[in-house]
This record gives sequence, C-alpha cells and structure tokens, in this order.
Amino acid sequence: MYCMNCGKENEDTAQACVACGKSLVNQELPAQNTHQVYNGQAQQQSNVGVTPPGGSQNISNELPPELKKFNWGAFFFSWIWGIGNGVWIALLVFLFQSIPAFGSLVGIITGSFSEQAGAVITSIITFVGVIGQIGFLIWLGINGNRLAWKTGRWADIEKFKATQKKWAIAGLVFVGGFIIIPILMLIVIGATGGAKDKADDAKRSADLSRIQYSLEDCYDPSTESYPVDLNDRCITSKFDNGVVPKDPATGFEYEYKVVGTPPKSYALTAKMKSAGIGVENGLLILKNRQ
Repeated sequence: MYCMNCGKENEDTAQACVACGKSLVNQELPAQNTHQVYNGQAQQQSNVGVTPPGGSQNISNELPPELKKFNWGAFFFSWIWGIGNGVWIALLVFLFQSIPAFGSLVGIITGSFSEQAGAVITSIITFVGVIGQIGFLIWLGINGNRLAWKTGRWADIEKFKATQKKWAIAGLVFVGGFIIIPILMLIVIGATGGAKDKADDAKRSADLSRIQYSLEDCYDPSTESYPVDLNDRCITSKFDNGVVPKDPATGFEYEYKVVGTPPKSYALTAKMKSAGIGVENGLLILKNRQ
C-alpha cells in the first residue's frame, strides 16, 4: 500500500510508513475531491500506485524527515549541482563571485584619487564577496535537499538519495584531488625542505670554520696580512684537491672581504636558511681572530 502522507510504497501488512513514520491504519484520503496529488498534478484516486505521465510516483512536496541532512553536492558544486537538479537559485553564486571583480574596479577608480583608499576599498569589497560566497554555499548545503525535492522530478525517496549520494561522492573526490592532496604535498615539501635547509646550514657553518682555520694558518706575520682571496695558493693547499668548499645549495664561493692593503683583517660570510647561533639577519659572519 502507499502512504497517503508521503506516497512511499509499503508492505500491505505494515502498520506505519517506513519513510515518514505516519500510521497506515485507517488512512483517510486528503480532502481534495478524492484526487491523489502527484507533485502538483491531480490524478483520480482509482489510479493510485500507477506512475503518472511525468514519471513521478505518489510523493509529496514536503521534505521527508530522513532527507533533512546537509547536501554536500550542493555545497561543493553550487551552480553545477543547481543545474543538474533544477535548483536555479544556486546560480546566485555567480553574484558573489563577481563582487571581488567589482571591488577591484571600484578600487581602481578610487585609487586615481588616493592609492591608499583604493587599496582599502578593494580589500573590503573582496572580503565581503568571499564571506558572502562562503555563507551562500553553507546555506545551499543546508537547504539543498529541500530545494531539490521541491522540484518534483524524483520517482521516489530512494532515487533521490542515490542521486544526491553521487553528488556528495563527486564532491569528496573533488576536495581530495584538488584541495587536500595539494595541501598535503605542500606540507611534505615544506617538511623535507626544512630538513634540507638545516643540513645545508650545518655544512655552511662547518665550511666557514674550516676556511677560517686555513686563513689563520696562511696569515703572514711579516706583513701582518691575510690572503687577498680564497683562491690563494696557501688557502687551496689546505683542502683536498685544492678545492675550497662552496655553498652547498648554490655552488658559489662564500663571500670573503678583506680590509686594508695589505689585508689586515677579513670577514667571511655565508647566507643561512634557518636561524642559529651566530646568525643575524640570515647571515653567518666570521671575522679574523687576531
């Protein structure tokens, strides 16, 4: 038998509707001249249980309790979901998406008088547009089932639930493929990149210490001077194959500056990626220890 409240087909021995919970005992026809309503189309009571020409069965426009859930398909796909489900109000999302562009236009016009005012106005209007769009998507998700159900294009509740489930799965795939996975990749890259930066900085610090010891060994007490550059024969002789260590990331020589003629002092500098002992403003600087 069919429930006279929501139109769900039930077993003949059922005492209550499996969809809306309405009692099936001693049901009375709604007071509509004994006509059965199919999504706004009247059909004679004698045709109860027969699928009407539009393809919809005996269902009410009132949203069944079991469908009062958040619609993730509407939330994730907004206007795409709206077109697919005949919910045209979802197209209002374009209005909110156009607000930042409008803000930029207003900012350009205002910026011709005051650059600072133009930037502020653009930021405010863009913020309003973003917040408005997020709010509309949440509203659409909350009311998606109700709006889609009222279109009256559904054969039964199960068909409706199956369709909306597909939209929800597509939304999860979209979020996973285009949002979550890229974020996780950035986190992994950031974590591995941070470890590499620390390793490179450790080598830079060790390199500068080795070069400084070589500079001190090559100090000429007769002239009280240091080598003029790191390619000095005395310096290169202190390292394997005559190669002075270079920056591990760029392959460039470390910065070496001398003061005086002949050089009485020097400053040996490496650009560091992370903070550490002796690092100021991203630089590790070792000076002569005389």
